[in-house]
Amino acid sequence: LGAIQSLFEGAMYIFVFKWTPSLSDPNPDPKKRIPIPHGLIFACFMVCVMIGSAVFKFLIARKRVESFSRFMFLLATLTMLVPVLTESREVRFFGFLLFEVCCGIFWPCLGTMRSKYVPEEVRATLMNFFRIPLNLIVVFLLVETGKLSATTIFLCNVGLLSLATGCQHALYAQTKTILQQEIDRALLSSSDMDLGSEDHDHS
Repeated sequence: LGAIQSLFEGAMYIFVFKWTPSLSDPNPDPKKRIPIPHGLIFACFMVCVMIGSAVFKFLIARKRVESFSRFMFLLATLTMLVPVLTESREVRFFGFLLFEVCCGIFWPCLGTMRSKYVPEEVRATLMNFFRIPLNLIVVFLLVETGKLSATTIFLCNVGLLSLATGCQHALYAQTKTILQQEIDRALLSSSDMDLGSEDHDHS
């Protein structure tokens, strides 16, 4: 869970620094370059985060958080492929909006799973420990941003989010096994009680 948080947050921090140049007018002449409406774009991002929170409320009432989180991470991974595959600023913007929806789903998902699996007395220390190596990676990528192409940086984001997706699937598989074992034990216990009741009635 700590790795999932660090991987997603690392990708998110890189995205914060790279979305502006990805949507900027590529015209080499500064005088002819059309500035992008940063305020409007940021407002759209925040609306998408709110939509993601609403989607989480809808999903959590119907599915286990460990299950649907996998598809959220997968969608986030695919959105980071958009600026790699296309130069269209409109298509990139749409992909970034979807990523922000994923961010809106991610935060309550993380809070829910963290409260389930990480004891409160060690929660802050443990989760911050996992941030150290990922923060170093983020700092390195941002420092080297002048040497690395935007495509390379977004591919790094794809890699981080792919790892997060894999970790989430592993967590889902592990908790599914534990849940099934608990269900089996409960059914066995209930069956034993029923047999005991029948034996008592016969006697």
